[in-house]
Amino acid sequence: MKKSLLFRLFALVAAMMCALGASAAEAYANYTPSNTTLTFYYDNLRSTRSGTTYDLNTGYYVTGWGHDGISASVTQVVFDSSFANARPTSTYAWFYQMTNLSSITGMKEYLNTSQVINMSCMFFNCAAVTSLDLSHLNTAKVTDMGGMFTNCFSLTSLDLSNFNTAKVTDMAWMFYQCIHLYTIYVGDSWSTVAVTNSDEMFLECYELVGGKGTSFDENHIDAAYAHIDGGPSDPGYFTDINAPEAYANYTPSNTTLTFYYDNLRSTRTGTTYDLNTGANDTGWENDGINEDVTQVVFDSSFAGARPTTTHGWFYEMSELRSITGMEYLNTSEVTNMVTMFYGCASLASLDVSHFNTAKVADMSNMFDECVGLMSLDLSSFNTSKVTNMSWMFGSDRSLRTIFVGSGWSTASLSSSYNMFYYCTTLVGGQGTTYDANHTDAAYAHIDGGTSNPGYFTATTNYDF
Repeated sequence: MKKSLLFRLFALVAAMMCALGASAAEAYANYTPSNTTLTFYYDNLRSTRSGTTYDLNTGYYVTGWGHDGISASVTQVVFDSSFANARPTSTYAWFYQMTNLSSITGMKEYLNTSQVINMSCMFFNCAAVTSLDLSHLNTAKVTDMGGMFTNCFSLTSLDLSNFNTAKVTDMAWMFYQCIHLYTIYVGDSWSTVAVTNSDEMFLECYELVGGKGTSFDENHIDAAYAHIDGGPSDPGYFTDINAPEAYANYTPSNTTLTFYYDNLRSTRTGTTYDLNTGANDTGWENDGINEDVTQVVFDSSFAGARPTTTHGWFYEMSELRSITGMEYLNTSEVTNMVTMFYGCASLASLDVSHFNTAKVADMSNMFDECVGLMSLDLSSFNTSKVTNMSWMFGSDRSLRTIFVGSGWSTASLSSSYNMFYYCTTLVGGQGTTYDANHTDAAYAHIDGGTSNPGYFTATTNYDF
């Protein structure tokens, strides 16, 4: 009798243990080829899933889906709400070689990385991803971020604002070949104090710009610039998440493009755009809204911005009739003004008399086809470094007077082809009229009359 009772007790305990074992949740990933989606779960339903399920990897072990070679087929990654209870210790190569991955959903809400120590190669070669908000990731225990974003060719912005990198020793190749990466946001917890390896951390990050205008320098591709940009005195490639940013905002309801420098971007209606860099096209031109713009406004906040280029800012804004607040545009760091006002056919007047052009090297096509302009005041222009003025005033057939001051110079000029092409009404200060045989820089000086003909008029209110 006692043996039978004892046997029943053991059987009951065994049954309970089996039941508990059956109900225990586990972390796993599931790939369904029908929708090319990799989903992360933490539940006890693994055996019911269609497709292929994988254990999560640990340490530096390759993921099961990477081993099976399905990474390039994945177009979507989903973190199921159940995954909020998972505590992975490694995210090594989770999205490695997912070259067609276009969306990751649920990561911000349901991926808890508080126990992760290895994030190396996590997004390696996610070539189609354009932006990543990783501000929620807890990186307090992470020691390795090497190659984390390598070859993310399409990535333009990264939000790492809550990254605590106090324990990270390896950042080598972290942003390697992120060739279109423009902005990296970090916060107060970013640190390189423990880093021992940062080889080629920023190699070929050609478009990267720090929060105060520091642009990519191929001589600084390790951790030396891996901090918040402090400007010329302390250059860095990162942007303080709490600092203001320069951007443009288009509101279709009033066809107005407004330039701001603040931290209110997320509150704006309409479409916001990063400012372009170098000779890159603007976002608003790429979107094709430049031809719809009728007003441009520089908000007073923009006085704090220091853009390094105004290349194509108002390119082919054929319906643009007014630009207000231009006194808030500080061009002291600008090196490229190519096609800045090209094709602004509806502008009847333009005040650029305050422009600081001391660093500008290229003004080609700057006012080309501004067919409504009758006068231009370039009295503040210092053109001592300008090498290209080709087509600068091309086809400005209504342009009669161009004022310049003592800062005007063609000493560095190497190209001025058709600088004054078809400026048929242009008259210099001493009466020199347009001559179709002199459309280059030969007459690009203050008019000295018949003995020294020029197309410009001296200004008496010149003030540097």
